[in-house]
Amino acid sequence: MSIRHILHISILTGALLWVSCNAALAAPVNYFVTINTSLLEGSGAFGLAFQLEDGSGTGDANNTVVLSHFTFGGGSAGAVDLTAGGAAGNMTSAITMTDSDPFFNAFAQNFTPGATLSFEATMTNNADVGAFDDMFLVSLLDGSGNGIPTLDPSGNDTLVTFTMSGKGAFPAEASWGTDTSQTAYHVAAPNVMTPEPGTWMLMSGGLLGLGLLRRRKLS
Repeated sequence: MSIRHILHISILTGALLWVSCNAALAAPVNYFVTINTSLLEGSGAFGLAFQLEDGSGTGDANNTVVLSHFTFGGGSAGAVDLTAGGAAGNMTSAITMTDSDPFFNAFAQNFTPGATLSFEATMTNNADVGAFDDMFLVSLLDGSGNGIPTLDPSGNDTLVTFTMSGKGAFPAEASWGTDTSQTAYHVAAPNVMTPEPGTWMLMSGGLLGLGLLRRRKLS
């Protein structure tokens, strides 16, 4: 087999891998969120609130978040406190949220804290038309349903914020702990695990190299 033939096949293989990797990156992405709630144990019931803000202000329903696999580290889920807009479900099974309402897509449910609270968030990352992006917010509520202050500089008192700009492979995320200067409840910034974009490039490079090596041995 000529080197020209090998090079042609290698380029074609690389192009196919690039297309398949980009297609995979365009698919919904899984995040794994873990919150250390050990310092809340024995302090009564709390609430977890989720909000999906529609940046376009039109209710275009172009982004969806599915929350599942909730674990409470010895605690338990309580009653659903709020569903609004494109939100439905239960932490005992799964919660689905879509930004179908231009003003308020929200879900809140009570829980009794254990050592940790964790869940999986599967979300899309589609850009909105206009100057504002869709945002997915996670907040902690006290027993009266009030948001517990955090160090979020935006003033939204969120534990985790995901911004769906559509500009990269994954939504941008940031997390904060509670503001102990304003509340007696102490929760550290949640741990958010996300896929690494470089993984796909490493995989494509490795497969391309193996394909080239194999064809040289066969020629």
